[in-house]
Formats: sequence, C-alpha cells, structure tokens
Amino acid sequence: MSGFYGVKHGDFFWHELTTPDAGGGAAFYKRILGWDSVAQPMDGFTYHFFQRAGERLGGIMAMEGDMWKGIAPHWMLYVAVDDIEVSKAEVEAAGGKVHHGPFDAASVGRMMVISDPQGAVLTLVQPADEMKAAAG
Repeated sequence: MSGFYGVKHGDFFWHELTTPDAGGGAAFYKRILGWDSVAQPMDGFTYHFFQRAGERLGGIMAMEGDMWKGIAPHWMLYVAVDDIEVSKAEVEAAGGKVHHGPFDAASVGRMMVISDPQGAVLTLVQPADEMKAAAG
C-alpha cells in the first residue's frame, strides 16, 4: 500500500479529535501547541484540519447527532490496512470487536472502528483508489 500518505499496512497516518465543541478544541490546541485549524465543508458537516506551517497534522470531528450519545470526547487514531475485509476477519479471530463498519468514507476509503480484547479503540482504513493515486 505504499503511496497513501507515505504509509504501508500497519502504519499510523491520521489523528482526529472528536468533541462536541470543535471550535473550543481548536482554540485549546492553538494555545498550547500552536496548531492552526482550517474548516472545510464535507458531506453534511464541517471538518476542521489541524495544521502547522501549512502541513496537515490531523483533524477535529464535531460530535453531532444520536450516534455520539454516551460517548466521551476522545482522540481517534487511524491505521492503514491493505484489505479491510481481511482485517475484519483477523480482528474477530484474534478476540477483538468490530464496533462500526466496514463503511465507506467518501474520497477516503473503507473504514471500521474496532477494539482489541482489552477494549482499546482504533480505526482501520483501507484507502480509496483515488487517495492512493493522488499520493503517489
């Protein structure tokens, strides 16, 4: 999978803050880390990219709607995989749990939110072909 943000299967490549107050989160990290945030309209919502010196570092997802009920604000880490369906089977065989997905994220790829047997949560992503082509 080389070429997708320069990562291969198993590499961390994205970091995302999920919070009910995206503006407050952006202001906090601007103050303590110097990160700028840039709002970008997406399908039905606005996504905020963290940036430093024009380089994207991660993003902020606003926790809006019923799907976030009962979930505390948190940082989500994203890891690249070659094949989301193979990874799904491997997660389940190893005693992990698939919480959401696999699902399509427009222009990004196929994703799923999993947890390991101890309950630690992570998102796995198989990048869309256009993402791989654009990167390299």
